[in-house]
Amino acid sequence: MLADLDSALFGQDPWRITHAIFGPAATRFLDWFYVTPCLIVTATMTLWACFAKDRAFSRRSVLAITMCWFIIGNWAALSLSSAGPIYMDHFYGDARFADLLAVLPPDLTATQTQAYLLENFSAPGFGKGISAMPSMHNALYLLLLWMVYDRFGNGWQLWLAIAFEATVFVASVHLGWHYALDAVVAAMLVAPIWYVAGRVESWRLPRLALPLGNRLGNRPASAPSVSP
Repeated sequence: MLADLDSALFGQDPWRITHAIFGPAATRFLDWFYVTPCLIVTATMTLWACFAKDRAFSRRSVLAITMCWFIIGNWAALSLSSAGPIYMDHFYGDARFADLLAVLPPDLTATQTQAYLLENFSAPGFGKGISAMPSMHNALYLLLLWMVYDRFGNGWQLWLAIAFEATVFVASVHLGWHYALDAVVAAMLVAPIWYVAGRVESWRLPRLALPLGNRLGNRPASAPSVSP
């Protein structure tokens, strides 16, 4: 279903478009980009969220990142359980993406990791699951766009973040990890997560301004009466 929706949306399987534009050298760059820079940016945005001087922004960002991992990376991933295009033949006996398998060099990190995940499918242990919908890669860097916009508006920082996420999106499709819709659904979930995190923070600030007794729901103690 996801493959058919992708094809209907783009007029053909999206990976064919990216491979028509980007050659073997770009494929290797995207393979590297999907691992090393993404790990660095993920760690950096998390540290930024934790230690930003604006504590309201910090709390909102940390809450949003946590919600992304739990809601998108766990609950939505379970509810929408799926495997990416690279696994179509194995799980469904459909060779629709055989041409994609043929053009991806066997020594790519993506190809080797995909083979590892398939070999260890259903085996217990951390990092051995297969999940595509929604895309956590795209979700995190879509959230980064909201964080950057909140701090810098339409400055160059936002455009740099957009370029980064666009490259991640292309790489996720180009390397067969995801359908394009995996990123679309992630975008649909990230926006309300950022909004809800902001509402939680805006609710929290007025309560912090109240005296401790009021925050705890207690009435101020009455003054003791004095007998004549």
